[in-house]
Amino acid sequence: MSSLVVDHFGWVGFEQHPVTAGRVAGICLLAAGVALVRFS
Repeated sequence: MSSLVVDHFGWVGFEQHPVTAGRVAGICLLAAGVALVRFS
């Protein structure tokens, strides 16, 4: 999630990349995968 924020604002010298629905969906799927592995 922090990488999404850093990319969006271009902090620490990175190039700015806007937050899109696809990137948010990717973060949600990643979090769901971690939750499935953690709580299974």
